[in-house]
Amino acid sequence: MLTFSKMLSHLIQRCRAPVFFTVAGMSLGSIVTMFFNPEIVAVYQSWEGVAWTELGFGLALLIIGVICSFLFVRLERGEQPPSAR
Repeated sequence: MLTFSKMLSHLIQRCRAPVFFTVAGMSLGSIVTMFFNPEIVAVYQSWEGVAWTELGFGLALLIIGVICSFLFVRLERGEQPPSAR
């Protein structure tokens, strides 16, 4: 892990943009393959119906997470929140 970290740091110093694009691409690709692969498709097909309460709860948590992430980015950049102006 230490060797990989040093190698990645060296690559970021030499060619920053391609390394970030590569890491972002691998992250997005892993998300896609995690949810859309032959094993999980069989699980999806075994579901008889949609659990609307779980779906609603998950979407609500997703929205809350996006809002919190946005506010943390603004806080890190030193911007004032909309209510403090």
